[in-house]
Amino acid sequence: MVVLLGGILGTTLAPTPLLATLPASAQIVGVALSTIPAALFMQRFGRRLGFILSACTATGATLLASWAVAHQSFTLLCLATALIGVNNAFALQYRFAAAEFVPPEKVGKAVGLVMIGTLVAVWIGPTLALYARHLLAGAEFAGSFLATSGLYLIAIAILTRLPDAGREVQLASERLPLDVWWREVAEEVEADLTHRPDSWVRGEGLDRGPVRLGCRGDVVGVDAGRGVEEVRVRRREHHGGL
Repeated sequence: MVVLLGGILGTTLAPTPLLATLPASAQIVGVALSTIPAALFMQRFGRRLGFILSACTATGATLLASWAVAHQSFTLLCLATALIGVNNAFALQYRFAAAEFVPPEKVGKAVGLVMIGTLVAVWIGPTLALYARHLLAGAEFAGSFLATSGLYLIAIAILTRLPDAGREVQLASERLPLDVWWREVAEEVEADLTHRPDSWVRGEGLDRGPVRLGCRGDVVGVDAGRGVEEVRVRRREHHGGL
């Protein structure tokens, strides 16, 4: 909707025609600046919270845009469209969330439904903007943003029914602290070298989650999916382990 109304309102409210496309550009800047922070935020705090907060931001932004149009404030309009861009950066994660909340065999269908929803939204946005343009008397298109805020409120109500976190966050919460993980690995390697050293000489090594360990002499190879790193181990002669 910002793409549709940004140029129209920019032409009307901008102090110079050179700035007519600034509202639409501000939305793009908002998306660009927020895409990585949005992904990091949801990785840390979960999809549901990220989507709800972004929808709340969009609700406030559309209300601000409505107020800006009604009061002929070009600056606030640009600020509002930039905040809408922030929400759009979070919205780009919907297809990934769809893939995380369904069984593997239903991922394609879930992502497809999200993409179909995007196409429907492309039609609903401009249509709603045109039908609600005179919702507020004396402020053309202010009603368009006001009506859009209602859609975001509906979205918030739906988003509250999402699970607490996506698969990535759930897996992260189940990981052991790194020092504990490596201590357990060291204990397993020591036990393995003590009780079945021949398997390490043959290169069979030890599988530990996504990491594979192998040994040649006094060198342990650690393969974590990024190539093999060699770590020299010190043997205790009286124990025969690490």
